[in-house]
Amino acid sequence: MKGNFEQYGLKNLLGNCFVCDLTNSPVRKARFLDGILCDPPYGVREGLKVLGARDPVNQPWVVEKSKVMWKQPDYVPPKKPYSFVAMLDDILQFATETSRLTEDNPTLTTYFEGEVIGSKYNFITNHDSWGATEKIDLNHWNKFTAFRPYAKHARKGPVHIKDLHNKDNIFMRWKEHFLVPDHRVRTINGASFEGFYYICFNQREGGISGIYFHSRREK
Repeated sequence: MKGNFEQYGLKNLLGNCFVCDLTNSPVRKARFLDGILCDPPYGVREGLKVLGARDPVNQPWVVEKSKVMWKQPDYVPPKKPYSFVAMLDDILQFATETSRLTEDNPTLTTYFEGEVIGSKYNFITNHDSWGATEKIDLNHWNKFTAFRPYAKHARKGPVHIKDLHNKDNIFMRWKEHFLVPDHRVRTINGASFEGFYYICFNQREGGISGIYFHSRREK
């Protein structure tokens, strides 16, 4: 890295370096970084490994050995397979814990309103100002596996879902409206709350999946 900075005449901009495992990072969890540049492996075929035992339950001696020998100069820590998708998730998780949201705002608090797809709302967004058409709605809902049982009916007309408390998945739209506590702020440099989210909540497992839509980003 130092050589790269010297090559491009940027040596004076290099502060310092350290090496660590992203999943066992010593960096404190505080929003103090202005940005993160990533250089992940080139292509999904690149072999990935991360610190840890492959099977700590059935191979406890690997963990115990590491507890004793980790200070030895010739110690080589055990590693386990690390998927490309897991790496991307960890990079995003690290960014949310250490990066400032915008240059001027480490964090932002906004007010949301939600529409639950049920007896009142259906899968088609009935807000012209949100910028979503019927085609856009169905394209985004189709990205959720749980939507497949409703896809055919949703193309024919409004779908209203009853007895939500008995359903595995609940579909929603979440819309940001304004900042808290100052609701008069409508624009933010480096961030936007003009779009909305398509949400699928698995109430049996407690998992939430979401897709963000902004009309100007889709063009």
